[in-house]
Amino acid sequence: MTPLLGGLFGNAGGVLGHFQALISSNPGLGGAYDFEICVFNPDLSLLSCASLCSIADSAVQCSATGSNTGVPAGAYATVIAYADPTLVPTNTVNVGFSMTYTHN
Repeated sequence: MTPLLGGLFGNAGGVLGHFQALISSNPGLGGAYDFEICVFNPDLSLLSCASLCSIADSAVQCSATGSNTGVPAGAYATVIAYADPTLVPTNTVNVGFSMTYTHN
């Protein structure tokens, strides 16, 4: 998990957005990797998760530039990347991603 500015009991609520992901090789025909953002309360209880984007077949990147995720003060956020259980990839990949954070 990635603590946002201020960390536990911090005063740095804000918005995460403009997510972009890039993988080192495509997932392979019929395969896909999915990306989600999850936000946790300061006590680490789950607040919310939202789907960001998927990379499938011969693609090597995806983005969610139109979706924003609000993060309350003191909360934590993590990006989860996983192999889609219904579209199992045939290639193992390295993952890189970026997103913006705008302080309230």
